Amino acid sequence: MAIQPLLPGWKAVAAVDHILATGLSYADPRWPITPEDLLNLVDQLPPYTRGAAALRASLGRAASHVWSPMETLLRLMLVHDQFREPTCNLGVQLPDGTWVDLADRRRWRALTGDLWRALGRH
Repeated sequence: MAIQPLLPGWKAVAAVDHILATGLSYADPRWPITPEDLLNLVDQLPPYTRGAAALRASLGRAASHVWSPMETLLRLMLVHDQFREPTCNLGVQLPDGTWVDLADRRRWRALTGDLWRALGRH
C-alpha cells in the first residue's frame, strides 16, 4: 500500500516523534524534549536551513511517547480516518505479553502494532 499519497509527510512526523521521545541524542539531559523546546530550537536555525520548514510543519502532527515509525504511521492513519487522537504507550501490558501501543482511553479501546507477536511469530 502506498502510504505517502495518503499521508504526505508521515516520515518527517515519525522523525519528530522520535526526537520528542528520545531527545536530541541518547546522552541529551533533556530527554524527552517538549514540542515547545524543539520549536524554539528550530526557530534558532539560520533562515532557509534545509528541512526546517518540514520540521516545523511536522511538529503540529507529532505526538510525545511514540516509540517507532510504525506507531507514528498507525496513529496518523487513525486520525486521518477520523478516529480520536490516541494516547501512545501507556505502559499497559496484555496477558500474552504484548504492550499496548495506542489507546482511546475514553472508550477503553487499544491497538498494538506488534503484528509478529499477534501472528505467533516471536
